Amino acid sequence: MKHKTEQQRAGNIARYSYISDISRIEKIRENKHSEFQKGYAIMLTNHENYKILPNRDDVKYIDFSLKDKQIIEKNSKLSFSDGSKKPKKKFPTIEIKSEYNMKWDVYSDKNDNNEDETWYILINEIVSDVGA
Repeated sequence: MKHKTEQQRAGNIARYSYISDISRIEKIRENKHSEFQKGYAIMLTNHENYKILPNRDDVKYIDFSLKDKQIIEKNSKLSFSDGSKKPKKKFPTIEIKSEYNMKWDVYSDKNDNNEDETWYILINEIVSDVGA
């Protein structure tokens, strides 16, 4: 589960990490297919920017956009874009086997001090592909 607050930076890394978590759970599914039933990737944030497209087309993390209702297509290969053909060592290309819908919901409209503050949650279920 990822928990990102508005005060934290490095949203590009948080987006990458979320997609990486999905890929990691898919690998567990492949290796433990007879035992695996389902897993979840979860992100909780009070930062609305995760739900929208970046305001520029040249951002390096465009493949990792978590825009509300965006679909990550089956058999996608996602990577940071910097104009070169080489994947970054720190952030290698991520392969996604199944399709996922980035559907955000409001988790809460209050913070821990009962003050107005909207929190959003993104949950993706990774299910067994046995019998598929």
